[in-house]
Amino acid sequence: TYKLTTTIMISMDTNGLAAGSTSLAGSLTRQSTTTCAVSAVSPHLSNIGRAIEQMEIEMRSNMEALYIQKTNEAVANVRSVVDGPKQGGEHTKKLNEAVLGRGEKE
Repeated sequence: TYKLTTTIMISMDTNGLAAGSTSLAGSLTRQSTTTCAVSAVSPHLSNIGRAIEQMEIEMRSNMEALYIQKTNEAVANVRSVVDGPKQGGEHTKKLNEAVLGRGEKE
């Protein structure tokens, strides 16, 4: 039986004119227990490596969902532009045409 405890610590800092100064930090800790047979084909090191890889994959997906996406949502809600420029559909259409037409030979 193998017991694995893993902690990821994340810290994000920004400081710019458009976004201002923001600092966010957190940690994610997970534990797992795995029972594996030890043999010549599957020694301790291989079993430990597989457990670490499985935990890494799980924690990366959790970190992406929990921290990155939720942080983006929170920052978007807090830092909304109230009196910013309002662009209509016609402006967006012209921008799309300009981008799509770029590089075409006349």
